[in-house]
Amino acid sequence: MLKKNLTLIGLLMVTVFLIATPALAQKARGVTDTEILVGQWGPQTGPAAPWGAVARGSGLFFKILNEEGGINGRKFKYFLRDDGYQPAKTKAIGKEFIEQIGVFAVVGGVGAGPGMAVRDDLMEDKIVWVGPSTGIYNWIQPFQKYLFAVYPLYDDEAYNLAGYLYEKLGFRKIAAFYQNDDYGKQGIMGVDRYMKEKNIDLVAKVSAEVTDRDLSTHALKLKDSGAQAVVMWCMPTHAALILGETAKIGFKPQWATSNTLSDSPMMLEITKGLWAGMINSNFAELPDSNNPLMVKYREWHKKLEPQ
Repeated sequence: MLKKNLTLIGLLMVTVFLIATPALAQKARGVTDTEILVGQWGPQTGPAAPWGAVARGSGLFFKILNEEGGINGRKFKYFLRDDGYQPAKTKAIGKEFIEQIGVFAVVGGVGAGPGMAVRDDLMEDKIVWVGPSTGIYNWIQPFQKYLFAVYPLYDDEAYNLAGYLYEKLGFRKIAAFYQNDDYGKQGIMGVDRYMKEKNIDLVAKVSAEVTDRDLSTHALKLKDSGAQAVVMWCMPTHAALILGETAKIGFKPQWATSNTLSDSPMMLEITKGLWAGMINSNFAELPDSNNPLMVKYREWHKKLEPQ
């Protein structure tokens, strides 16, 4: 549900953009007298499949907009494609959106690697991209005229998490477990930055490849480091695996993670309860928020997608 909240923020930006430029919309690719074509990729299968809710939540939001009349008399036609969290597939999907479907905009899109596989193609063809579902510098450096990032930078998020562990909880021996790509590296960048300001080194930095499934040696490295707390920056599958492996060997540090793993009910389920006690950062409304937009979203969810 939280991921749907984040998507909602990005989609509202799309809505504002469309409302503000009705005249331009008449001439825009992917906009007809009756429809607005938008697309998104997302891992509906594969190791990052739990993140697939981002794209499905977007689909529900477009249904809500259509039920309420659309934008300037136009209804959204939404194209969801499963990339399995594989950049090569994402690139092919991007080409489909540009060359075959001719979308007006792309919204969301999970993953640093998948997103980078299509960023240049989308920008070259002047495709509006709102709210990439990841917080890396690559969306804002260099500046991209048609790209509207909404996530906080992982660097800043991790910096603040490290500060919380160090200053509020008093941990001095902090380690990092991260995915070996821009997503994981830019998160751990923030932890490193904070620790350097305190003239303290991380006791361990342990990385995993997206394709890794045996994390037993990773768990041993973390335990052997003597870490009191571990910041993790990884996908849901790896989070479940590393918690399982560390539990097996009796290593129970304080864990902390980013907004990308903040769907606590889901994480509790896939970790079989090992998620209890996790500290995570967040920047959006909580699922049970009384914010009018969230109340409205939950009501529509029950009506349109009761399953």
